[in-house]
Amino acid sequence: MEGFRAEDVVEGAFTLKLDECDASLIELRAPLYGLASMMQDGVVAQLAMGSMLVGVDDAKPSRDYYDGTTVTSHTLSTSAAGARDALLSEMSARRVHFVSGVVTVAMLDVEGVAFIDPLPLEPRLNRFQINVIRLSPTLEQQFFVLAEYLGSTSGGPAHAVIRSDGGCVAAVTVDVWRVAGVCDALVDHLPVEGDACVVGLSAGGAGGIAWHVASHGVVRVFFCVLGVCAAAH
Repeated sequence: MEGFRAEDVVEGAFTLKLDECDASLIELRAPLYGLASMMQDGVVAQLAMGSMLVGVDDAKPSRDYYDGTTVTSHTLSTSAAGARDALLSEMSARRVHFVSGVVTVAMLDVEGVAFIDPLPLEPRLNRFQINVIRLSPTLEQQFFVLAEYLGSTSGGPAHAVIRSDGGCVAAVTVDVWRVAGVCDALVDHLPVEGDACVVGLSAGGAGGIAWHVASHGVVRVFFCVLGVCAAAH
């Protein structure tokens, strides 16, 4: 099993400790083994990952059904800062085939494992990585669709407000885009008329933006989120 390479075994046996016999559910891991990270220090990350895990559980076949294609998954309990080290530790202990769900930028730099439709904690521009498989629209693709829509439906000024540390504001037009710091309130950067695209909505920012839209009837605010460009009128 050097280097986690599989070997054919004609027959064999494994031994359990006496206190585990007939008392524990022993899980033999399937060939495809995936990981997800539950980051305990972030409410938004927990809610997002929790929703994904509900979907995963619903998609699992019953325990008495096996057709050779079952995917085994495991959830790591960690912090955002420690997620990369937790992933590396798991990879050193067993063969991890893929990572999915909420990820940090540091996790995406780990090689030797595939990332299937990862959801970054912060919006970021896409860059090609051979081990990253994207199933949902990228931030750039959402911008393209939104620009096409606004170009055909709006004659007023267009704005964009990005809540970021600067990592996703490269190559943008300065007079159209406004950048809010990570700790800034997005509502303070919204225009009073025209259209605005918001990237990086915080957990407590939706209420203020809803009030702003209700108070200014000539402004539309669009949100870029995973897989959806939703508009609040």
